[in-house]
Amino acid sequence: INGVKFINYPENILVLYQAEERNYIIQYAALLDNKALLMGKPVALDSVKSSWFGSNQRFFKTTYSPDKSMIMVYGLGRKNMSTTLLSDQLQVIHHEEHEFTNNDEGEINQALLDNEGRFYFTMTNVSGSKSYTNSFQLFQLSQDGKQLSHHALGGSELFYSGMHSKINANNNLIYTAGFYADKKNGNLQGVTYTE
Repeated sequence: INGVKFINYPENILVLYQAEERNYIIQYAALLDNKALLMGKPVALDSVKSSWFGSNQRFFKTTYSPDKSMIMVYGLGRKNMSTTLLSDQLQVIHHEEHEFTNNDEGEINQALLDNEGRFYFTMTNVSGSKSYTNSFQLFQLSQDGKQLSHHALGGSELFYSGMHSKINANNNLIYTAGFYADKKNGNLQGVTYTE
């Protein structure tokens, strides 16, 4: 078992974990009561065939909404992405597979989920001794899990560092800020911001 994550609620605890079974990595979710005793059977959310050589091409990660009512489990492979949205009572709202080309030059920098179940993630291609990136992309998955859209931060002649995004629940905007430089190995020159 690995990748264990706990989400605490006033009356119970939601635990997410991965287990290796018969050459598969399976993502599970389970509810515990306020004494940490299991409430019902764990629910299998997704699985991927494990690799004998090196790490798996797809792995599972989780994020949850600010009010903790929605939880997103996602896995990113070279050619696809799986997403599972569930409620705080382990009801699967939707599970989708998306065509998604991950060319090894980008990695998920941050994942966000709003209170309505819209999923956002940012990707960067960090490189160099100062971990700068000249590519910062924001992806949005629609509330029903069907459509994946993409937005790129302008200014590809600049190099970014320390990019961080946050959802404003009041107006459904995403704010992103970080630092920039005009050379890949140069000193930081200022702050960049977008919404």
